Amino acid sequence: MGEYLAFLPLVIALIGMGVILYFTVSARGRNNIMKNMMKSNIDVLKDMTTGDMGERLKDLSKTAINVKKEILTENQDVLKEMAEMEAEIEKGAIRTKSQAVKEGFAAGATMYCKHCGASIDSDSRFCKKCGKAQ
Repeated sequence: MGEYLAFLPLVIALIGMGVILYFTVSARGRNNIMKNMMKSNIDVLKDMTTGDMGERLKDLSKTAINVKKEILTENQDVLKEMAEMEAEIEKGAIRTKSQAVKEGFAAGATMYCKHCGASIDSDSRFCKKCGKAQ
């Protein structure tokens, strides 16, 4: 029985994945997906006492992949819309950042002396405070 304890985190993760799926899938598909996930989890628990864990783990992997495909297929339009919204938000952020950089270059009225750190005009060849060449 001790060797099966190593699989306990996997079983817990699968149950957690079922809970996450419950909140992300539409009500129409939720029951079938949850039923399949719970059946798979129960089968794994049964196999822990009766036999071939390797085959069950392969089956669980296939089930998880199929569930993910089903979720993506069922929610494709929503996911696409969300990606477009994120892109639009990012585009706005990039625009804001590039405008700030552009304004910073345009202002360019102030820079700092390499030697003493005093604020000087960007076109100054000498520092007004320490007198050293820039």
